[in-house]
Amino acid sequence: MKSFDGKEKSLLRAATRDLLPDSIAERRKSAYPISRDPAYDVALRAEFDRLAAAPGAPVHSLVDRSADRGGAGRQRGDGWPSRTGLEFMVQLDSWLETHELDV
Repeated sequence: MKSFDGKEKSLLRAATRDLLPDSIAERRKSAYPISRDPAYDVALRAEFDRLAAAPGAPVHSLVDRSADRGGAGRQRGDGWPSRTGLEFMVQLDSWLETHELDV
């Protein structure tokens, strides 16, 4: 249904045909942009550290505190989990808290 005419997002394109110019409605799908702002990485690491150290945080029990700087995802050379791993753990914590689930 999403690609009834062989293009990605066909249903969305058809639904917005009369609202968007052709240049936007027909452009190819592009990847979500990645924030290159160093402040984002600092804030992400700080939030991950906060969650890893907080016994009440839903993901607290999932963090391997025996590893240097936790164990969420692939390790980078500096002992920190990868950015994807950090984002995953922060998002997972939010999801678990929102749905009031225990792990």
